[in-house]
Amino acid sequence: MINLEERIDGGCFMVHETARGILTLCFFFLLGWQAEAKEMGPQEIIQKIFETAKQPGIATSVPLQNSLNSLIDFEQMAQSVLDAKTVGITAADQKWFADTLKAIITKTVYPKASGFFSGVKVSYQKVNEAAGKASLSSTLQKKGEETEVLYRFRKIGEDWRVVDIAIDDESWVDSIRGEVQDVLKKSQWPGLKKKLQEKLAKLETTKKKK
Repeated sequence: MINLEERIDGGCFMVHETARGILTLCFFFLLGWQAEAKEMGPQEIIQKIFETAKQPGIATSVPLQNSLNSLIDFEQMAQSVLDAKTVGITAADQKWFADTLKAIITKTVYPKASGFFSGVKVSYQKVNEAAGKASLSSTLQKKGEETEVLYRFRKIGEDWRVVDIAIDDESWVDSIRGEVQDVLKKSQWPGLKKKLQEKLAKLETTKKKK
């Protein structure tokens, strides 16, 4: 199995930089062109992930990144991770959380996406679809190692969007929710907000140095 253990650093809510992180986050954000997606089913969307992720331009092309990001329901994803009513934060704070979560993920993923997806092979199983939701199981192979990946989708209008993935039975949304809850218990909302601000600032500083 692909080594999925290292993290960027030891703090809570840190986006992974190794295989799990790049694999997980690319599946969320490298989803192909929005115009094409209206005619694609779940498997075709995932196949487009790999075609797009291999393009060197993904690291610096803002229009390309924006086109890819537009296929994610960030508000719903953020609500799945952090429920504003339960935590007692405002709608403005909820939006800030969604925007910051998106920024942290994309600034971590894009610089490494092309290199990671080079040489990756994927085999797919049958798509299971019901009531506007779908799932697709697959096996990813890279350098002789295999990882089981389950993609979860929901349909918004005529478009499918990825809302979660599970790598070796570990849900990305559940994992991030657990880390967020740990920080909230220790530091409440101000502490979580500070930690996310520091993480984002660190990523932006790293980008400027390159």
